[in-house]
Amino acid sequence: MSMPLLREYDGAAAELYEVALDIVLPVDFIKTRAVLDAACGSGELCFWLLRRGAKSVSGADSDSHSISQCRRAAGSNGLTANFLEIDIEREKLREIYDVVVLFSGLHRLRNPISALETLIGATREVLIIGIDDGRSFPKGFASFWRMVINVFPKFPILFLCGLERKDWDGVNHFLFSDLAVATLLTRHRYSFAYVDFVPWRSGEGRLAVAHKRQIGHLVIVAGVPTSGKTTLINKLIAGELPDIAKQLDFDCKKNWLNTGYGEVCHIQEPRIDYLLLHFNITKSLVDGDHYSYEGGLLDLIKSAQRISVVSLWCPAAELRQRYLEGRVRTKLSRSKRLRQERKHRILLSLYSEPENLVQLFAKWLSFVELRCAVSIMFESTTSGKSISSRDWRQKFLQAEDISARSV
Repeated sequence: MSMPLLREYDGAAAELYEVALDIVLPVDFIKTRAVLDAACGSGELCFWLLRRGAKSVSGADSDSHSISQCRRAAGSNGLTANFLEIDIEREKLREIYDVVVLFSGLHRLRNPISALETLIGATREVLIIGIDDGRSFPKGFASFWRMVINVFPKFPILFLCGLERKDWDGVNHFLFSDLAVATLLTRHRYSFAYVDFVPWRSGEGRLAVAHKRQIGHLVIVAGVPTSGKTTLINKLIAGELPDIAKQLDFDCKKNWLNTGYGEVCHIQEPRIDYLLLHFNITKSLVDGDHYSYEGGLLDLIKSAQRISVVSLWCPAAELRQRYLEGRVRTKLSRSKRLRQERKHRILLSLYSEPENLVQLFAKWLSFVELRCAVSIMFESTTSGKSISSRDWRQKFLQAEDISARSV
């Protein structure tokens, strides 16, 4: 069986591959990369990548006939490629690839968000996705879609299709604005640093080229508001806490990028060798985020080669006093004061119930210990001592159990 050749496809397809190979997948780049085509069809992109010298090539598709055809074509032409029969909307890929490509685009999928989660998890460096601009939809859709995104340029828009029209073939299900794709990858998730958009098929669509974050050493300084996170970070950077630094393997002479969790989405450098992260463990409690720490923070942890965590502990009564003096009693404008009232109520309630504060830290430590090799506690009091997570559990959780049994 012969391989598909570029000349067998129409001009639009030829232009598509020309753009893909020459711009987003240049020869020098793919020679050292493992590439996955996540919807390979008859395998034309896979075979082109092999001809161009890609380090390794894999293709995935939910259609068993297409996969069989690809395997026969590769075998008869003496090429080595791995073809997988898998539905990326329902199943997870077991391998990690340097580059993952989905040229057919999210608009043709029944469950694009689920598929996107699978592709994110399988990508090490670059994820490339085809974005339709509406011209493959029923007549008039392209102009309508352009009007929508031009009227609302600052809104990430996902359009759900499904009109009862005679010219509706039911193949295309969604339309995504460029900002929607970028938001899904860099704001909704913290997996990617930035997204480029490359025109293809004579301007009838775009390729979203997303660059995944790669972190060398991630140090997380975690705690609740007024626990002293900023103070500890400043002392670490100044080299004033040598014992803590040693336990975290924190070298203050390195070029650490110091940032808050909410600012990570603005960092567009894909490679960060040393990241010092300020994290508030009450964020999900205040925001009402039921994903808790399983969202963007987990993305950052998965992107890091090494993770060290120091969690700041302070008794509830002292936290409440600090918060009342430093936050609630601070004079604010009326608009800011109204926005802060809900947050104040939640945190003051937490600081008024020591057992709830202990449970919050216990939940945080359970999350950390499953994913991080180094996790220590720091008592943010006058003693300023570090203790192991195990010792903290024995001291505070055991005390809580004794108190509960005595009631």
